[in-house]
Amino acid sequence: MILKNDVPNLAPHQVCFPNAPLAKDANIVGLLFGFKDWDNYCGLYISGNQYVFQYIKNGRQMTSQEWKTTPAIESEVNTLMVVNSGNTTSLVINDVAVEQYERIKYDGSYCCVTGVNKSNELCSFDAANLSVSELVDPQNISGEYLPKQSSNGGWASSGSGFFISEDGLLATNYHVVEDADVIQVSIVREGEWKHYSAKVVLSDKQNDLSIVKIEDKSFSRLPSLPYNFSTTIKDTGSEVFTLGYPIADIMGDEVKFTDGKISSKTGIQGDVTVYQISVPIQPGNSGGPLFDDKGSVVGITSSGLESYAQSYTLNEQWVPCGDSCELLDPYYSEGVSFEWSGGSKDGKAHGIGKAIKYVHGKYESTYEGEYKNGVREGRGKFIHSDGSVMEGSFVNGQFTGEGKVTTEDGHSYIGHFVNYRRHGVGKIKMANGSSFEGWFVADNPYTGKWTNYDGTVFYLQEGEPVEKIVEKQKSNYKPKIGKRLTEYFDKEWNRCQAKDAAFYRLITYEAPNKPKGIIKDYYISGEPQGDFTAVYMDYEDEGKNFFEGEANWYYKSGKLEKKCYFYNSKLNGPEVSYYEDGTIHSTINYNNGVLDGSSVVNYPNGSPQVIANYDKGTLKNNKYLHITEEGMAFLVYDENFIRNRESWEYKGPNGKLDVNSDNSISLQITPSRTVSGGIYTGFSTVGDNIISIMTHRKAS
Repeated sequence: MILKNDVPNLAPHQVCFPNAPLAKDANIVGLLFGFKDWDNYCGLYISGNQYVFQYIKNGRQMTSQEWKTTPAIESEVNTLMVVNSGNTTSLVINDVAVEQYERIKYDGSYCCVTGVNKSNELCSFDAANLSVSELVDPQNISGEYLPKQSSNGGWASSGSGFFISEDGLLATNYHVVEDADVIQVSIVREGEWKHYSAKVVLSDKQNDLSIVKIEDKSFSRLPSLPYNFSTTIKDTGSEVFTLGYPIADIMGDEVKFTDGKISSKTGIQGDVTVYQISVPIQPGNSGGPLFDDKGSVVGITSSGLESYAQSYTLNEQWVPCGDSCELLDPYYSEGVSFEWSGGSKDGKAHGIGKAIKYVHGKYESTYEGEYKNGVREGRGKFIHSDGSVMEGSFVNGQFTGEGKVTTEDGHSYIGHFVNYRRHGVGKIKMANGSSFEGWFVADNPYTGKWTNYDGTVFYLQEGEPVEKIVEKQKSNYKPKIGKRLTEYFDKEWNRCQAKDAAFYRLITYEAPNKPKGIIKDYYISGEPQGDFTAVYMDYEDEGKNFFEGEANWYYKSGKLEKKCYFYNSKLNGPEVSYYEDGTIHSTINYNNGVLDGSSVVNYPNGSPQVIANYDKGTLKNNKYLHITEEGMAFLVYDENFIRNRESWEYKGPNGKLDVNSDNSISLQITPSRTVSGGIYTGFSTVGDNIISIMTHRKAS
């Protein structure tokens, strides 16, 4: 194998192992990590049935060099792992945590396979599968060796709660205390934090509720509860507020106040047990009380379904804009403020005027046009901070219908929009003279004609290049407006008659191609198949649909198959797929339509198969981790070997590596020798991660 050019010098070096158990046929092999230089590094080594851990800092040994016997070591194949999570570094051999330390602060960010011969020198040995992966979800890793700790005070999770009786009963969310072995309740009494042990006495998983009781002998009964409980259903628009401890490790341990309004008296699919609220709910708010304007408890907050959807989908919110006036921002985010120069009606922006938007005090855009009762409606113009200008019609606050956009760098578009996206028939002209005319879907050319600046022409149909566009036969379907309809589809989701259907859909159109409310799909036998919301539905081509909000798919058994979120018809947030038994199949994270963050695919037993990380659509570090069902791990590079030939080709006493014309590589190792240094990689010295190798005893 080849050591990359930026690897630190790992030349042969005397390594001191007092009383090393060097059996006749047992050299020392292991993992060198956190390496900066030979005065600053860590090493986990095994030999025979014993192991030793070295931590060298500024030339000083920080831990004992005592060799210890463990039954975890196997005779032939061993996996060594260093798990860095939260406040703890765990040394793991074959899934057994043999030692744990307070989080080690590494001086270097390199790790490699290494070995020591009987002269205490680095030597060659058989080893494979060095890998480093970020802990995407530490709780998905075996709990036998991964401590349930994190940076928020050493606990696996935290949330809010509130007393429902003076003798120590509290209400919180089920997911806050789910599978907890130890629960600690922390409250302020007489100006000081007091901590009490507690246990779950009652749970309702379906409604995400749990009752916790303090059982600590040091707890004394509360004199009274400072609030009442209201059983009255609150109306849409009612003012509410929460108290809780969101993201305590970042925002501190003082109680946080957030307020807003009830935006709906029912939840997803009309659930009457749930309010939808405009109050921002962040991790750690879970389980806190929801108060009305009189200070009475009217509900319990949750960062479950509704708040996830709020985080990843459109977030409408009324925002003050001066002179006791407010307006609706359909794309609200934290730190937004407005200046409105125009009329008002009943405390809402009304009439022709100008609205200037700021985010954390920084200018973002100017809208010149009409508001009706606080909502953009009619003709208007947007000028953005990047110099782009949008002119056209606004419907219920959204840029929808015919319009045009020009950008500062010379591009322009004239055509149809849906929710600020190019969606429908239109034409885009690029500054270099290229153009596309035809159908757009969520800003992307879908079906139409591309003309390059040099005059060459090619065509797209349903997003794919074609020689010419083939017109499809239309059904001339014209649904009734304002009536709940049943539509039928075959196995390929083409419209059909009921007798040929595999699925049917319940949908209401408030205008042509514009559905109203939640759309529900069913298997023809009556079981739910999916539910979603859409702003635009094409009658002939499902690929032209424009989605907003949360979407769910179901197995015929009723079990959830997949859940995802759309923001202006682009995937946003986690897309989670499940096996039919409920085990997570995959979790893929998106940001505005591109891969961003962790992507994890699991085997049916829940163990990870692929772990990758993306940064705005680019695979981080150009590699991902693949793990076999037997537990062997491989780093897979997304590499162009031909382009980077000089970095890979090698010929020497250990063997040679050739780059082939098909962008593959061929590796030959001299039979009488093995390779020292093996595979190397870098890693984050501060993030949660696992450093792992698998060693094989050399065949005799």
